[in-house]
Amino acid sequence: MKKRRGAAVLALIVFVISALLSSGVSLAVMDISLGINDSLADPPRGIRPVFVSNVCYVPIEVFTNYFALSYSYDGVSKTLSVSGGRHSLTFNMIQNIATDENLEVYYVPCYYENSTFMVPARVMCDVFGLRYSFLSSINTVRLSLRAANLSDREFTERYKGELMPKEPESTPVQTQTDTPAQTQQGGPLPGEGEPEEEITPDVYLMFVSPPEERLSGILEALRTNGAHATFFVSAGYIKNAPDSAARILAAGHELGIDLSDMPEADAEALSALARDTADTLARLYKVGVNAVYISQEQYGALEEGAAEQISAAGFIVWRPRITAGAGLSTVTERLTGSARTSVLLSDESLIGGISRYMAEKKAEFITIKLTTRP
Repeated sequence: MKKRRGAAVLALIVFVISALLSSGVSLAVMDISLGINDSLADPPRGIRPVFVSNVCYVPIEVFTNYFALSYSYDGVSKTLSVSGGRHSLTFNMIQNIATDENLEVYYVPCYYENSTFMVPARVMCDVFGLRYSFLSSINTVRLSLRAANLSDREFTERYKGELMPKEPESTPVQTQTDTPAQTQQGGPLPGEGEPEEEITPDVYLMFVSPPEERLSGILEALRTNGAHATFFVSAGYIKNAPDSAARILAAGHELGIDLSDMPEADAEALSALARDTADTLARLYKVGVNAVYISQEQYGALEEGAAEQISAAGFIVWRPRITAGAGLSTVTERLTGSARTSVLLSDESLIGGISRYMAEKKAEFITIKLTTRP
């Protein structure tokens, strides 16, 4: 999957899928073979893997037939739920996002075609502890358990006589970093197929109800460094500083709902406050929100049902994975190799340092894109 899922990327993926499906054009750009563990496999019902905007999709039956996962579909909420062992992944086909058991959000959709659900292979592998690679020289998507015996190179050598078109013997065996889109465009693409040792994190920058006197400095630091953030605001913040919320939106950032100052509230009260705050934002600023912020401490203290109650109301629950108050060196050390990490910034002076770190890693800041609640 793409590791940098800004709103424009998500919109493009959804647009391409919708346009192709509505026109009746097949999404497949070539006949891609399927490898499972150390063997070639027959695609379920003959439906081969396809690439859409550099994201590989396979029928859900690939994971149920070969990796013992199970799934169910709720036609009312239009959600596809996949589970296996201690892990789960839920695709919301209205919002075009997926959420795992840790409430991590993946900005990549699934879609329904040929009487089956087509799911993003890389996301599925990431969540359920499998390994994804695209072997360009034999045009094969390989999904495997971590304990598979063959390396990608060995797998390619074993099956190249059967699959590889006639090419010079010197053609190098390429794995995982190669996708059809990369080969055509000639440059490395963020996302699907990058080697694990080079994976850099997506960073979601978060501010929670920043004081009015600091807002100008924060917005300027974000603008200077080309970074975007999501500002989680409370109902009191909107009431006391309505102009601040307007400035945040005018600068191109997003608003979320801050519930972290209500540690004693029960799940039902938190959910009701989230709905009320979202309605206020929609009325004042003509903007919909679907993300709620609660503190790490609050998350641990709340009953297990709290997050579920808030999610049931149509919201995504967010909490910081990294708090940047400890200083830049600590933050960047923890960012290394960590994907989809939210950083709660407490000092705008850190924005520049984190920007330079991300530039060195050739990664980008992305932000939680908030949409109207369903």
